[in-house]
Formats: sequence, C-alpha cells, structure tokens
Amino acid sequence: MAISVPDIFDRIVSANQVEEALRDHIRLWMPVYIQEMELQLGRERGKVPVPRSFMVAGVLEQLRENQLPGILVQSPGVTGLPYHDGYGMYTATWRMIVTGLISALDQESTRAVAKLYGAALRGIIVQKPTLGGFAINSQWTGESYSDLPSPDGERNLTLVSVHADVTMEDVVNKMGGPRTYPSPDPPDPATQPGSQWPLVEEVDIDVEKEPIDDQIP
Repeated sequence: MAISVPDIFDRIVSANQVEEALRDHIRLWMPVYIQEMELQLGRERGKVPVPRSFMVAGVLEQLRENQLPGILVQSPGVTGLPYHDGYGMYTATWRMIVTGLISALDQESTRAVAKLYGAALRGIIVQKPTLGGFAINSQWTGESYSDLPSPDGERNLTLVSVHADVTMEDVVNKMGGPRTYPSPDPPDPATQPGSQWPLVEEVDIDVEKEPIDDQIP
C-alpha cells in the first residue's frame, strides 16, 4: 500500500489501496482479537488458528486454493455521494467486504470458528476504525455466515462475511492536475506525471496610491 508524494496532480487514491490497508490492518490485529474471543467464549486460549493466508480482491475459488483459514478483502465500489471541501479535497466512502473461509474437524466446529472470526473482524473494524491512521473512519454494516460444499467432499467449509464502510479524505483534489488557466496544458505522458509546479521567479505587484486622511479620529 503506497501513497505517492503529492505532485501537480495531488493525491489520487485507488480502491486497491483501501483494500490493502484494511487487509494489513486485519493481519496485524487478528491474532489479538481471536484470543480475546476465545477468552470471552470460555474456549481454551490459543487453540483457534490465526489466518494463514490474506488476499486482496480475487475470487472465492482462489481463497479455497490457499491455506485455510483464509481472509479475502475486496471492495465492490464507492457508496454514497463523495463531497469536497473548500480546498477541493474530496472525501469518499468505500464499501468493503471481508470474507473468512474456515475449515475444521466437523461442521459444528467449523461454524463455531467462523462465527468467532466474524466477531473478531467486527471488533477490529469497530474498535480500530482508522486502519492505523489511513482512514477517517470505518463503520460495521453487516455480517453473514454460510456453509459451502467442499470441492473434494472431504472438508467442512463455512464462509463468514463482514461488511464495512471505510471513509477516506483527500481521495482526489479538483484543484490538481495540469494547468487549465490561463490556457490549458496539452496532455504530456512523458513529463507531467510526477512533476512539480515550477518555482515562481518573477512576481508582478500593482501599487495604487491612496490619499491619506489628515484627520486623526
């Protein structure tokens, strides 16, 4: 997850950066919240496995092919109407879906671990909403569970999906981009990306004389 240094375009945020930030945030906090849920549920601490794979985007079939338990983070797009402030900086909210695929010894155990994962993910999103300072806020919006057929017929699989809205500021700036005034700059892929505004070398100052009132109030 890289944020480029602002240039003439200012910052432009990709949905992939939001997905990666949420994935990394979950990877950081998931071991802590899993053990907390074990304690709250009266389970033996350290027995529920932490995720062994983390993916951004992709499809469910890819998650099945990775080591389980696995986490898949993806965004279907922006929700609500983005808005900008007086400086031209836009704020937008991305819908996020965090999917956990769980497999255990039997279906009952698999469902129990999936629901524990859902609670842990929910706790991270609600209690650590800025994703380590990357976002303004995150809001938990839903949670669901479903059993899945195993391709080989030998594994118990349950899917947990936790939905959230992640709000980001300064995702694009309407004041940025190549010059449009007094005349627009033509597109130049060779020089414009990554370029900085030139330093001001000359400044024109207009001075207007105004009469001084001799009367002092």
